[in-house]
Amino acid sequence: MRRLIVLVSPVLLAASSVNCANSPGDSVPLSPSAFVEDATVSSMSGAGKGKKNPTTSSLTLVMVSDINGDGLPNWGDSVTFDVSTTETWNQVNVTCYQNGVGVFGAVLPWTPVVTLSSTAWQSGEADCTAELIAFAGRKNDTLAMLHFTAYE
Repeated sequence: MRRLIVLVSPVLLAASSVNCANSPGDSVPLSPSAFVEDATVSSMSGAGKGKKNPTTSSLTLVMVSDINGDGLPNWGDSVTFDVSTTETWNQVNVTCYQNGVGVFGAVLPWTPVVTLSSTAWQSGEADCTAELIAFAGRKNDTLAMLHFTAYE
């Protein structure tokens, strides 16, 4: 039950606060996350989860709209994620926090491109996490996780 509550919270936050920037000029990725400082990608292995074959999964942040041209995710920029995995995946959950308070949530692929801002997040830096999720019956498996800072 606790896992369900944690999952529902980002979905509700996403539904109430995501700005979708899908204008024709915003659909071309500008740069990969190789330019994102302080970002880490972790791959989760299927070993130990009752699976016979280990999995390899990763997420890469892709800038779609880089307002100030610095190549880093900033408040107001639009981003998406490239997914690489040997598993069947369902979604990427993105959450951002300022001082421990959730200020942004989005679920991809429902929203293929997200703008890093919301009514709860008017400005400033935020600590963000993107999580690659695979639904497995009544539980969810995290296949990969990417931590990044959205700068001001």
